[in-house]
Parts: sequence; C-alpha cells; structure tokens
Amino acid sequence: MNDKYPKGQPRGRGKHLKQIIQAENYQNYPPIESNYVYVIDEPSAYLHFEQRIVTAKVIKRFILRRKKAAIMVEHDFIMATYLADRHIIYEGKPLVDCTANSPQSLLTGMNLFLSVRPATFSF
Repeated sequence: MNDKYPKGQPRGRGKHLKQIIQAENYQNYPPIESNYVYVIDEPSAYLHFEQRIVTAKVIKRFILRRKKAAIMVEHDFIMATYLADRHIIYEGKPLVDCTANSPQSLLTGMNLFLSVRPATFSF
C-alpha cells in the first residue's frame, strides 16, 4: 500500500484511510449508469456515528434516485434498519452450520434477528 501514495502525501488512519481507499477504488468502476446491482460491504466500518448517518442518507438517496438495487453486508444495527427494504437473516454457527432465510420485510426480519435476544422490533 505504501507505493500507492507518493512521498510526502499525508496518510489517514482508520476512517480516513478507508475513505481514501474507497475514493481510489471508485475511479476504477464502470460508469455508474451501467450498473444494475451495487454490492456494498460494511459501509459504516471505521466511521464515527455522525458520519454513519450521513453515509446512510447518501447511499439511500443514491440507490433510490437511480432506481437500482443494492446488496449490502452490514453489522451496524442502525445502518441495516435504515438502509434495507428487506433483510436476509442467517441462522446458525458461522462457517460451521449456517442457513440463510428468504428475504423478509424489515419488521419480520428484525424480529427474527432479535428472536435469539431478549428484544423485539416495532413501529
């Protein structure tokens, strides 16, 4: 990674480094209009909670305006509930015995997710 940055160019840590790498990677993607489905992997990782809110709004606006679909992997509960129309909940032990449920509404999916925890989700 060091040879990506010229000498003397400031390097970020954590969220700043992630933002730099994301910006560089987006330059290599095909034009935005040609994509039908966007795959987004943990967009909130290393972001401060205020940046997570802004990021969620930007992603949602981007997808809705272009009338495209997105598949997102997210471990942040708030980001997942804000961004998703439907949820696919995995049950079991990761990498050992895991089953994916069919896509479900936000309410049903979150209650399934929370069913192994002492909580429920409602509007």
